Amino acid sequence: MPPPARPRGLLFDLEGTLLTQKRWDPAEGAVRLLMLARNALDTTPEIVRQRMAELHAALRVRRVEAGIELPMRARLKILFERLGIVFETPAADLEWEMWRESLWLIPEPGAVDAMIDVMHRELPAGVVTNNPFTGETVIRELKIHGLDETLRFVISSADYGVRKPDPLIFHTAVGRLGVDPTKVWHVGNSSEIDMVGAKAAGLRTVWYNPEGKVLPPSVNPDGEIRSWADFPALLDRGL
Repeated sequence: MPPPARPRGLLFDLEGTLLTQKRWDPAEGAVRLLMLARNALDTTPEIVRQRMAELHAALRVRRVEAGIELPMRARLKILFERLGIVFETPAADLEWEMWRESLWLIPEPGAVDAMIDVMHRELPAGVVTNNPFTGETVIRELKIHGLDETLRFVISSADYGVRKPDPLIFHTAVGRLGVDPTKVWHVGNSSEIDMVGAKAAGLRTVWYNPEGKVLPPSVNPDGEIRSWADFPALLDRGL
């Protein structure tokens, strides 16, 4: 058995791993956009809330079963254009307004310090996230928490169409790192999405498991951390 090896590159899941979701309310985000509409007509916030809730529910199962992402910008076009509403605001700005009103994220305990340690080690690192929002929008959120300089890029399923655990999205991220996939670690909190998907793509896997959950026998990550305070020692020790 080969001795433990340190990584040459790192990939991280976003929500539940680096950041914790404290609020997700797409209906309220859509109502915020109604205020920016050029021709709101007689559309009320109640109508927008109802239509957004219906759209979100209809897509939830499809995106998981098919493994395909419908970007938020496309969802907003479906929502508002069927109501006869158009915008003069650029799509990137509309998406950011939607994000800010819909989502509230805070860093996982110790995550910022762990990422600073990664930066000091000069390890190339990026994020791979199943997300209807573009990587551009995710980066704006990372900047709020001081993580934008630590992480070189964000691979969002909104930009690439496919979702984890499809190996294609991991292969894309590894290509961005420019590192042999067998020397890349992926850190995530989901056994099926992160651990199974990354391992299928040939990566080493680290399970972020702050709640001390037990994995099914079929899932066998290469390493595990219970807190971000444990991550620097794992980097030193190797897998």
